[in-house]
Amino acid sequence: LESKPGAELSRVQVLPSRMGGGSGLFLCEDVRAGDKILSVPMSACLNLNAALVDTEAGELFDAIAARHGEVAIVLAGYLAKQFVTTCASETAEIRPWLDVLPWEEEALSTHALWWDDQQVHDLLQGTTMHAEVRGLRQEVAWAIKLLRRLLTPPIRAQLYTNGMLDDARDAGLETEVNAALRGACVAVTSRTFAVETDGGEYVPSYLACSDGELIPYAEQMQHAFPCSVKHALEPAAEGELCHTFSALRAMRAGEELTVSYGAAKADFTFGACYGFAPHGTTGRQPAACIARVVLPLALDGESSSLRDAKLSMLREWSAHTDTGDVELGVFQISVPSLEVGAGMGGALDALLTSARLLAIDMTELTAFDGCTLEESLAAAGEHLLNGGLLSEEADGRACTELLRAVQKRICELRDGGAAAETAPQRRYHDERLALAREVRASEVAVLEMLNGVAPSLFGEPLVVTLPLCIG
Repeated sequence: LESKPGAELSRVQVLPSRMGGGSGLFLCEDVRAGDKILSVPMSACLNLNAALVDTEAGELFDAIAARHGEVAIVLAGYLAKQFVTTCASETAEIRPWLDVLPWEEEALSTHALWWDDQQVHDLLQGTTMHAEVRGLRQEVAWAIKLLRRLLTPPIRAQLYTNGMLDDARDAGLETEVNAALRGACVAVTSRTFAVETDGGEYVPSYLACSDGELIPYAEQMQHAFPCSVKHALEPAAEGELCHTFSALRAMRAGEELTVSYGAAKADFTFGACYGFAPHGTTGRQPAACIARVVLPLALDGESSSLRDAKLSMLREWSAHTDTGDVELGVFQISVPSLEVGAGMGGALDALLTSARLLAIDMTELTAFDGCTLEESLAAAGEHLLNGGLLSEEADGRACTELLRAVQKRICELRDGGAAAETAPQRRYHDERLALAREVRASEVAVLEMLNGVAPSLFGEPLVVTLPLCIG
């Protein structure tokens, strides 16, 4: 790697991290603000282009990318193939870097792909992270099954050609490939940098959760906000393009380097993809603390026809929002939408307007003479959209139902946490339990804030900015 044009690695070294489990990237010498610390040519990275020109499996990776459209699947397959086929090789340039990736559970035990189903249920039931983890695990299980079937034959052929396949290894090769694929999926979900193009120019981004490319040594950097290193793409000799990492401030030799994995990512996304939740109980960067609120879709004693009409209304609305599953009454609320002076918008507007519309009863809808039930709801919705209130009674019911929904979620999260504390102890249970606590604390903090401010939110007419479309 050091022999490639533009590569600069002498200022850093990989050591056990001081910021948690796993390894980190450390300075070998003092640097000033703006100094270049690390430079890695794109040709040395594991990315889609490298996979597509792989001698044994390039055409296979091309077919997978074309059919499934997932860069992450191709990256995981290519990374696993490199790991298996360079095992015990002294000539493979990439091998020293591959060996520091999290191939075994011990290297990143809190990552959700190492958990078993019972641990996911015991520790995460009731949290927003629970659905995120289940979805990730299902996608990875499917990808591993696909890749194991497709990659084992070319891997076997390459090992045989290189004299690295005896009978014993051949008998267990499918199991070896399966284990490598799982480790590769952990690396891809937790360590890839997103790189986009803008008008033909490459634009570096924060660490991705799935797509992008693996940058040797850079992927060892831990997360912090604010971070100590800036990422850029710069031209080097011989037309090579390099990932460069420069100091954002003066630092001393021995300091651990950090990048931001994305300031706007929620705690449950951090937990699912990276194996930690940086915001829950630390008080740092609360903007990424997000909670799920579930509104009841019908009030006690409400007729089925009114409930069905309201569901139809929410179904139309849900096609125009990205604030949660509105049709099911599920909303994701963040700290900035609740902070004093931050203003209301997005999910909070959707939540309050839905609470008001769901609280409307037949008596109030009869005020719209000559209208069908759907037309009356549409008229009521337009009334709210124009900043008016249907009645103080409707607002009272809406606020009451919202507070009940919030308090119910808080109880679910706390009860789930209590159940997790008493679940049977398992290997690495303490580390995973600590992550679950952080994720629950993050959600509860937002819900408690919403619980405190909800009554005041119904005190004045709300001007709703989201579109409300009734058939």
